[in-house]
Order: sequence, then C-alpha cells, then structure tokens
Amino acid sequence: MLLVLRPERFEMRLLVLIALCALVCREAAAQTVEEVMDAFAFAFRGVEADAPLDVSKPVKRSVHTARITYEIHNANGSYFIYIESQRLCVFTLGTIVQGKETDRSTYDINKASRFEFTMYLDRVTGVGGEIRLEGRGVLCTKTGCENAYTTPVRFLTGKPLDRQIEAVKRTDRAVDYIKQRCPGRPY
Repeated sequence: MLLVLRPERFEMRLLVLIALCALVCREAAAQTVEEVMDAFAFAFRGVEADAPLDVSKPVKRSVHTARITYEIHNANGSYFIYIESQRLCVFTLGTIVQGKETDRSTYDINKASRFEFTMYLDRVTGVGGEIRLEGRGVLCTKTGCENAYTTPVRFLTGKPLDRQIEAVKRTDRAVDYIKQRCPGRPY
C-alpha cells in the first residue's frame, strides 16, 4: 500500500509543526533568560527567593516580562531589588526603598573581557570573595560608564564555616552559569 500525502495537508502539518516548535523554543529561551537573571541577582546582590542556606534575607520574588523583583524584609522594613534584561546578557540591577529608586547599575557582560569570581578565607571575618568584570563600558551608572568593576562578596558572616563555604560554591556556580549563557569575548 502506497501512502500519498496531499501537498496542502503536508504544508498545513509542516506549518503547525513549525509554529509549535517556535512556541516551545521561545518558552525555553524565556526560561533560560529568567534563570540567568536569577543567577546574576544572586551573584551580584546575594538575593535569592527561597534561599535554602539563609544566604539572603527573606525574599518574595515576582516576575514581569523582562524584570524580576525581589521583596526583602529586614528589621528596618522592606525594600526591593530588581533586575531587568532588555537585551541578551545586559543586566540592570536597582534598589527601591520607600518607593524611590536609590541606585541603578547596568552591567553589559557581552563587553566583558574578564569575568571571574575569586574566593578567600579570612580568619577574622570568615569566607569572602570578589567578582571582577573588565571590559570597555562594562558597567554604567547615572554618572557614566566604567571599564572595570570589582565587588566584594560576603557570605553568611557569623555562620558556621561549612555553610559559608557552601555559599561560596553556589556563587561560583552562579558566575559559571552566567559565563556559559552569555556570549561575548573569551573570558
């Protein structure tokens, strides 16, 4: 028995298959962007929803298109940290306190020629580290752009050393994940 497909049916099935694939790919890409944004917020600000290691303060996370907002509660009240990504691997981090934006920085990982995380152990202050970005205009704020950025990272000060070390490992994995997902110059 010979199976014959009519051209119009074949074309229709092909169009449906292409549309379905496009929908699945778009959803997977959106999921990846959201995961990279979460990793970036964790690595650069230490915020994470449902943090299993108490790495950050209690956080409520909400997602709106290309923006994730973390609501953080502490003894002085609450504030918001947000991350936006309008372009692939370009992240804007900001803080909102009492309805006013207190800071806003844009990091363009695509321009980074150096992106690394270094850990250190200090007998007095515990485990720490620093994240270093270098590249032409890699960080932009209200006052202009800079070619280098280094930020210290403190981990669970006063907590047991094994929990601090686990937080360091998680930060290292977050930085590695960002580097894998963000194309650009070789690191």
